Amino acid sequence: MAYKVFISSNMVEFKEEREAIVSTIENDDFLNDFFKVFVFENIPSSGQSPNDTWRKNVLDSDIYIGLIGSEYGTILDTGLSPTETEYDLFNEKSNEVFIFIKDSVKRDGKIEKFIAKISDNHIYKPFGTIEVLIKEIKKSLTHFLHNQIIENDFDKRIIDYSSSKDIDMDCYNLFFKSVNNNS
Repeated sequence: MAYKVFISSNMVEFKEEREAIVSTIENDDFLNDFFKVFVFENIPSSGQSPNDTWRKNVLDSDIYIGLIGSEYGTILDTGLSPTETEYDLFNEKSNEVFIFIKDSVKRDGKIEKFIAKISDNHIYKPFGTIEVLIKEIKKSLTHFLHNQIIENDFDKRIIDYSSSKDIDMDCYNLFFKSVNNNS
């Protein structure tokens, strides 16, 4: 099962970081087995509404990665930026929110309020460089996997879309033969 990761940020301010996150996860043999990344700029042109598309993808995601910097971004009809709107929408359904705040000397006032809101709900990590950001994201994703797989009884988990046809009968018979021989 691959967990869907939604990347949320000011797209202009974090263009390079977003590309680095996607590239890191897609090109890492371990991470790529467990995570699929959604970034809005990589979806193909279609007749779908942009607002419906990102809303659907936020709600369909298992993990939200938010990048916060110095620019709040475009303000929607709601009075919030797309990043804050995505954060609020995801946070209503799940707590798997990973926030990374870029070192900045000067921030937009709305960003400061957004950071205060985040700090009431989530632990965030500061970063100064893309390399530090990628290192912190890898640590967060690995920690997430540890909690999902190891601490949640991996052997008892139901695997979506699996059936008895997925069982290797030779392994099954070998397992029970070894159990019977050790009894």
